[in-house]
Amino acid sequence: MARSVDDTFRRAVEALQAGRPADAERAFRKTLELSPRHPGALNLYTVLLMRLGRWADAEPYARRAARETSSSDVTLYNFGLVLKQVGKPAEALEPLERALALAPHVPDTRITRAGVLRDLGRLDAALADLDAALALDAGCVDAHLGRAAVLGQLGRLDEALAACDRLTGLKPDLADAWGARGQILRLQKQHEEALAAFDEALTLRPDMADALVGQGAALAALGRFAEALAAFDRVLARQPDHVDAWIGLGDVFFGQSQHERAIVAYDGALARDPRSAPACLHRGKALFVLNRLDEAAAACARAAALAPTAETWRLAAEIAFALKQYGDSVAFYDKALSANPALAYGPGGRLHAKLQQCDWANLDAEVARVLADMRDGRPVVQPFVALFLPVSQADQLRCARDYAAGLDVPRLPEADLTTRRHERIRLAYLSADLREHPTAHLTAGLFEHHDRSRFETTAIVWGDRSGSAIARRIDAAFDHVVDISAMSDAEAADLVRGREIDILVDLMGLTKNCRFPILARRPAPVQVAYLGYPGTVGSDCMDYVVADGVVVPEDLDTAYAERVVRLPHCYQVNDDRRAIGEQTPTRAECGLPEQGFVFCCFNNSFKIQPTMFDIWMRLLARVAGSVLWLLEENRFASANLRAEAQRRGVDPGRLVFAQRAPLADHLARHRQADLFLDTRPYNAHTTASDALWSGLPIVTCEGATFPSRVCSSLLQAVGLPELVTTSLADYEAVALALASEPERLAAIKSRLWQNRSIAPLFDTERFTRDLEAAFLEMWARRQSTERAQEFTVAR
Repeated sequence: MARSVDDTFRRAVEALQAGRPADAERAFRKTLELSPRHPGALNLYTVLLMRLGRWADAEPYARRAARETSSSDVTLYNFGLVLKQVGKPAEALEPLERALALAPHVPDTRITRAGVLRDLGRLDAALADLDAALALDAGCVDAHLGRAAVLGQLGRLDEALAACDRLTGLKPDLADAWGARGQILRLQKQHEEALAAFDEALTLRPDMADALVGQGAALAALGRFAEALAAFDRVLARQPDHVDAWIGLGDVFFGQSQHERAIVAYDGALARDPRSAPACLHRGKALFVLNRLDEAAAACARAAALAPTAETWRLAAEIAFALKQYGDSVAFYDKALSANPALAYGPGGRLHAKLQQCDWANLDAEVARVLADMRDGRPVVQPFVALFLPVSQADQLRCARDYAAGLDVPRLPEADLTTRRHERIRLAYLSADLREHPTAHLTAGLFEHHDRSRFETTAIVWGDRSGSAIARRIDAAFDHVVDISAMSDAEAADLVRGREIDILVDLMGLTKNCRFPILARRPAPVQVAYLGYPGTVGSDCMDYVVADGVVVPEDLDTAYAERVVRLPHCYQVNDDRRAIGEQTPTRAECGLPEQGFVFCCFNNSFKIQPTMFDIWMRLLARVAGSVLWLLEENRFASANLRAEAQRRGVDPGRLVFAQRAPLADHLARHRQADLFLDTRPYNAHTTASDALWSGLPIVTCEGATFPSRVCSSLLQAVGLPELVTTSLADYEAVALALASEPERLAAIKSRLWQNRSIAPLFDTERFTRDLEAAFLEMWARRQSTERAQEFTVAR
């Protein structure tokens, strides 16, 4: 028996050495039938299967080999490598660590463990292993390549490029080194230089698929989509199972806003490798853009299970945020920042999720840390989130400029106005929010009142607008409606230029779902920021921002990248056709007590912050029987606010939460409130217009930034300047006085109701004429080749 086993094993080894894998496999399997614990057969059959790329087949034999020869560093190394290849990085760590304990001076083991640590998102530990491998062998190519890749993942791109340059210096004829250099240059958005590096790699190795894939990705980033598709097609023609080429193909479609086609390509990658974490991640991104949130969450969870990287956890956090699962969003941001503490905009995203659920634990310290990093120029908070933090207008400009500087898009040549022959000014509005959204409800009347003898109007829209009555009303108000959902940003910019749009008005700024890269390409001669974003976008691609003398006093002009145009009254348009429900719900139907003063704030939960809440609780304590009526934005915020009330000695039952309702019904229920309490540093905007249109007075405290001054502008434009305060002490005093003096409050309500029909705030036609006067002045200046500059529209 022993002789038979030895002879069979010898034949297996001879076949392996002679390059006859089929004969070797038969002999190894026969050996193991005769002696299932044969250590040599287990080890060498594992090696054979590894060479053949049959990693899943190798796993059981590698596992058995590790049991039988647990003192062999080579056996343990092979077991760890197999586990890594079959997507079990957490399990792979233990045998690799045992191998290193037995043989600490083997570079390959450290390189493989670094790869496992990368898969687990432990990038700093991976880098330490690669540095240790290079200390053992300074010329180790795989260690240099791995180190460059990890530095790239950590965002330390200059160091990563230096690592590539050291390797190309050591091995100038090494195609992999040039390919790695191309990948880092691509991460640095130096796409032309990346193409040169990939070309060098392909000169050295014309069939290098990874370089072709990198070339395709760089071409896609440059908007050269046809060439990018050709690059990926070349790879797939030779290697139809090349997973990264399928992913790259999907990325090209994604870049062209063809998200359904992108998903098909990502599915093609997953059909070939179900354990491809990048394919799962990119598929999740496409589903997220399509607002298929549950599917996106599932794809992202699968990616995280395969490779829990910082980018994967960030996407998980963004999806959870969109699903209003704010606690999960915070937890995912924690994981993302643990994997990469320098993750761009991670701290701000985490803070936003906390504010959405009114989780104020350690809030002051977190805000202070984010603001300190922002002021140091670190990309920690996106500009929109900075709007509702305690910052100056100059801080907001700095944040927006830093963000805009990261938009690496080519600008179109300056438009030649001498070739334009149309008589009317071609005016286009750019927005994804011309649907069931506050922007749409504010602007519908504006679009309807435009002077068609002077302006030819176009709505440029994207996203799901199906079934929206307000979208249908808005579409009917325009001469043209163009849906760019299936266009890339570059294609959309070309469309604007091709239609000879004279003035392009952006209604979104840097808010959710915006497509600011369209504007960054400068497709229109005059580009205007209006309404949707209360601040500067930080880019000179925008000529003007529409404001008024209250929201942007003249001494703040220098805190804007745009030139400030001031309307004579409030900058915020309102629709004077908005219907208020005829039936007022009873107090009981609203969940309100039959008696007692009703303070109200229907702002989004992120606007409610501790300083204002302290004042509100003091008001409840001082006004017997009063309640605070809030909007139930999410159940987490409601629970946290009740707990915060309890901490301040106020019965949580005195906080009443309203569910969302159709707009007309929502406006009607304002009649059951007595006084609206505004927030700071981000005021009520559309919400304030809702209250005033419904006849509900507001007390506000004017701040120093655009979003903290909007309610002041609204109140002054409706003839109630006495409700504007400039200190929190005065804010509290005015609110208390109005709650204590019913006759005074009744007089204010009566005046507000009278002013609705005569004050500028709700005169949509008058507002439209003022805004058109601004557009006419902008166009006259552009035609005379004057540079954009500040001006005020006359009353």
